[in-house]
Amino acid sequence: MGAPFDPRQQWLDAVERAGFPVYAAVADGGVAITGGMGSDPDATRHLGVDTIVGDTTISVDTSRRPADGDPALRRQLMAIGIVDQALLRPGPLPLPFTIAVVGDDRTIPVDGVDRVFAGMRVEGEPAWAGECELDVVVIRVETTFDGPFVLDTVADATLLPETPPA
Repeated sequence: MGAPFDPRQQWLDAVERAGFPVYAAVADGGVAITGGMGSDPDATRHLGVDTIVGDTTISVDTSRRPADGDPALRRQLMAIGIVDQALLRPGPLPLPFTIAVVGDDRTIPVDGVDRVFAGMRVEGEPAWAGECELDVVVIRVETTFDGPFVLDTVADATLLPETPPA
């Protein structure tokens, strides 16, 4: 019988195999935790770090370029994600419900340098998603957080907890 499944160790192993920097959001009062990942047996495709700020999350996904194919497909997947968030929000869905996805590029400092994230949101909804191609990676941010934040390279992934401290 093998060792018990340990998602945190699996994530840390993926970081070790990645060969690219991993980014996390830094915001006042925020706590960064390990997020999702995607990997093949020998290579890591993407790594996520979620920063919890109050009752909101800033999800940052770092992928090796080219990240999962062509940029147009990645934009379509971003749009699907923010539309899903609008439709799945708590409470009854007011009808009629019209969805308008609008462009919303934002400038976010990455390691101290302002970078433009090509983004979008559902009009009238707080969810936003955007991405930026940077050196060898694509950084995607998805959030409903409306305060200021920056992105920094995760210096030591072993310091990130799997869940927020109690």
